[in-house]
Amino acid sequence: MLSNIGVGGFLVILLLALIIFGPNRLPEIGRAFGTTLKEFKKAATELQDSVSLDTKPPSPQNRIEDRTATAPPIEGKVEEKVAEEKKVGDQAKS
Repeated sequence: MLSNIGVGGFLVILLLALIIFGPNRLPEIGRAFGTTLKEFKKAATELQDSVSLDTKPPSPQNRIEDRTATAPPIEGKVEEKVAEEKKVGDQAKS
Protein backbone atom coordinates (compact mmCIF):
# COMPACT_ATOMS: atom_id res chain seq x y z
CA MET A 1 0.00 0.00 0.00
CA LEU A 2 2.65 2.53 1.01
CA SER A 3 5.36 0.95 -1.15
CA ASN A 4 4.50 3.22 -4.12
CA ILE A 5 5.02 6.43 -2.12
CA GLY A 6 8.46 7.96 -2.47
CA VAL A 7 10.27 10.28 -0.11
CA GLY A 8 8.69 13.35 -1.71
CA GLY A 9 5.18 11.94 -1.38
CA PHE A 10 5.81 11.00 2.23
CA LEU A 11 7.01 14.53 3.02
CA VAL A 12 3.88 16.02 1.39
CA ILE A 13 1.64 13.75 3.48
CA LEU A 14 3.57 14.65 6.63
CA LEU A 15 3.31 18.38 5.84
CA LEU A 16 -0.46 18.09 5.22
CA ALA A 17 -0.92 16.21 8.51
CA LEU A 18 1.08 18.89 10.32
CA ILE A 19 -1.06 21.65 8.79
CA ILE A 20 -4.39 19.88 9.44
CA PHE A 21 -3.78 18.56 12.96
CA GLY A 22 -1.14 20.93 14.25
CA PRO A 23 2.13 20.16 16.01
CA ASN A 24 0.49 19.47 19.39
CA ARG A 25 -1.88 16.71 18.25
CA LEU A 26 0.44 15.01 15.75
CA PRO A 27 2.32 12.86 18.34
CA GLU A 28 -0.99 11.82 19.90
CA ILE A 29 -2.37 10.78 16.51
CA GLY A 30 0.84 8.89 15.73
CA ARG A 31 0.62 6.95 19.01
CA ALA A 32 -3.05 6.13 18.39
CA PHE A 33 -2.23 4.97 14.86
CA GLY A 34 0.64 2.80 16.14
CA THR A 35 -1.52 1.24 18.86
CA THR A 36 -4.30 0.53 16.38
CA LEU A 37 -1.87 -1.03 13.92
CA LYS A 38 -0.35 -3.19 16.68
CA GLU A 39 -3.79 -4.45 17.80
CA PHE A 40 -4.78 -5.16 14.20
CA LYS A 41 -1.64 -7.22 13.60
CA LYS A 42 -2.19 -9.11 16.86
CA ALA A 43 -5.80 -9.93 15.94
CA ALA A 44 -4.77 -11.02 12.44
CA THR A 45 -2.09 -13.32 13.87
CA GLU A 46 -4.54 -14.85 16.38
CA LEU A 47 -7.10 -15.41 13.63
CA GLN A 48 -4.49 -17.00 11.39
CA ASP A 49 -3.34 -19.29 14.22
CA SER A 50 -6.89 -20.38 15.06
CA VAL A 51 -7.66 -21.11 11.41
CA SER A 52 -4.49 -23.17 11.02
CA LEU A 53 -5.33 -25.15 14.19
CA ASP A 54 -8.89 -25.80 13.02
CA THR A 55 -7.85 -27.00 9.57
CA LYS A 56 -4.87 -29.08 10.69
CA PRO A 57 -5.78 -32.78 10.39
CA PRO A 58 -5.06 -34.97 13.38
CA SER A 59 -1.99 -37.16 13.19
CA PRO A 60 -2.58 -40.85 12.41
CA GLN A 61 -1.43 -41.84 15.90
CA ASN A 62 -4.02 -39.56 17.51
CA ARG A 63 -6.78 -40.96 15.32
CA ILE A 64 -5.91 -44.54 16.34
CA GLU A 65 -5.81 -43.63 20.02
CA ASP A 66 -9.17 -41.87 19.74
CA ARG A 67 -10.82 -44.91 18.19
CA THR A 68 -9.42 -47.37 20.71
CA ALA A 69 -10.46 -45.13 23.56
CA THR A 70 -14.09 -45.15 22.40
CA ALA A 71 -14.25 -48.81 21.34
CA PRO A 72 -16.21 -51.05 23.72
CA PRO A 73 -14.19 -53.73 25.49
CA ILE A 74 -14.54 -57.16 23.85
CA GLU A 75 -12.50 -59.25 26.24
CA GLY A 76 -14.42 -62.35 27.25
CA LYS A 77 -17.22 -61.73 24.77
CA VAL A 78 -15.47 -63.69 22.03
CA GLU A 79 -14.96 -66.71 24.28
CA GLU A 80 -18.60 -66.54 25.39
CA LYS A 81 -19.78 -66.44 21.79
CA VAL A 82 -17.56 -69.40 20.80
CA ALA A 83 -18.78 -71.45 23.78
CA GLU A 84 -22.39 -70.59 22.89
CA GLU A 85 -21.88 -71.67 19.28
CA LYS A 86 -20.24 -74.95 20.40
CA LYS A 87 -23.19 -75.63 22.67
CA VAL A 88 -25.64 -75.03 19.81
CA GLY A 89 -23.52 -77.24 17.54
CA ASP A 90 -23.38 -80.03 20.13
CA GLN A 91 -27.16 -79.86 20.60
CA ALA A 92 -27.66 -80.06 16.84
CA LYS A 93 -25.48 -83.20 16.64
CA SER A 94 -27.52 -85.00 19.29
